Amino acid sequence: MNSFERDKQAIQGGDTIEVMKRRKVQITTLETKLGREKNTFRASIIAYQLEERRTEYAALDALI
Repeated sequence: MNSFERDKQAIQGGDTIEVMKRRKVQITTLETKLGREKNTFRASIIAYQLEERRTEYAALDALI
């Protein structure tokens, strides 16, 4: 079970605020890292992770 599935179950169990706050912190952290990264290869990896987290965040938000 990955973190998305665990968070989905947590939201269905009623821990909505904690899960969404944690996800938002992850997104903010990745945005900060992306802004500071000078290596284009690492920046592309961070951008992919950021897009993945944003997509998961939107999907979890739709469950609320």
